Amino acid sequence: MRTVFALIAAVFALVICGPTHADGFVKANGSSLTLNGKPYRAMGANAPDLFSAYAGLGIKPEEKAARRQSMIDSILDAEKSKIAFFRFWATGFWPKDMQLYFDNPDQYWKSMDEVMSLCRRHHIKVVPSIFWNIVMWPMACEEDQSAIIDPNSKTYKAMHKYAKEIVTRYKDDTNVLMWELYNEGFLGADVQAEGRDAPPAEVYLPNPKLIKQKWTKADSLSTPIIRQFYVEMTKYIKSIDPNHLVESGDAGVRDCSKSLRESFPEQVWVRDTLRDHIASLLASQPEPLDVFCQHLYGSGSGKVDWQIVNNMTILDYNRYLIRAAEATRTPMYVGEFGQTNPSFKEDPKALYTRQFIDVMDKEGVALASVWAWHFPWQPENNVTSKTHPLLVKRITEFNKKYAGM
Repeated sequence: MRTVFALIAAVFALVICGPTHADGFVKANGSSLTLNGKPYRAMGANAPDLFSAYAGLGIKPEEKAARRQSMIDSILDAEKSKIAFFRFWATGFWPKDMQLYFDNPDQYWKSMDEVMSLCRRHHIKVVPSIFWNIVMWPMACEEDQSAIIDPNSKTYKAMHKYAKEIVTRYKDDTNVLMWELYNEGFLGADVQAEGRDAPPAEVYLPNPKLIKQKWTKADSLSTPIIRQFYVEMTKYIKSIDPNHLVESGDAGVRDCSKSLRESFPEQVWVRDTLRDHIASLLASQPEPLDVFCQHLYGSGSGKVDWQIVNNMTILDYNRYLIRAAEATRTPMYVGEFGQTNPSFKEDPKALYTRQFIDVMDKEGVALASVWAWHFPWQPENNVTSKTHPLLVKRITEFNKKYAGM
């Protein structure tokens, strides 16, 4: 009888609470992902200005309606093509684009809600990049770039405020695939900013007190600064939202990463060996980041333009980078992939990219997103179901096989 009561209690608990793994959030399990307890892999697309164009941020009034409709069209095409998710910048790109956020935050967040709702309704998960253009926040606060890790700075406080607002708003939304910190951070690591041209005055908020003509030493972001930002901001996001994974948004590291890091703030540009390069790559993605992010492009020439590996095909080179990341037992996200020479515009069949998808398929890459979807501002990279039907068909096949689409 006691056994019967125990069984009834267990069934009752299952009915009330449901199985613990079936909560709708994507989870990391070693180098793999799961969704509701089942293996999950997916292929998406970069729709960079999805939110900013829909919300009309920094767009002339007479162009807003057309830009908004173009974003709706991109969503509808993605649904038809079974694109699993969109990666996009979840702000404006420049300080001037954030005027709505500062003047009318209710309208700003209403537009974000509408974008999230549209994607949810049309079965497209999202990867919002919270701080895509990292220079925007110090510019808006009229401080140096290194202020991103200074708790006493206006920049630090503004960024944490924004992170808290967006993460709190969608922490229970299962359509958010994961959070991204910012775009391609380590490409700027240890590159001396002093003396380089700063962005023009017209991209600032109105009536700025400080406009830099040139960047200064304090605008340089060293490897320790970027790693500290990754660690601290990831912990902060996770303290608010225990449901979602966090990834960096990184492209990888420069091919001179070791010499730049060791000589900083001086600049010594010496090509890495392959071993040093992979070591720098692995060090660029510190815990508690949940997902290992790289951006991997290819060329129709088929060779890597790099002395230490100049007899290696680009497909093999990218394969080894994927294997190095997956050796850390971390899910792999190829946040951007595409091709050059020929570009997508020159090659409607996207031959190299379809071959690379085959590599990612075989190597067990968990997530990948093509650059870029309905993005006419880069015509050489623009992809739609009409311009590249074979590429889209290959992505569709991947998602039918692994993402349950």
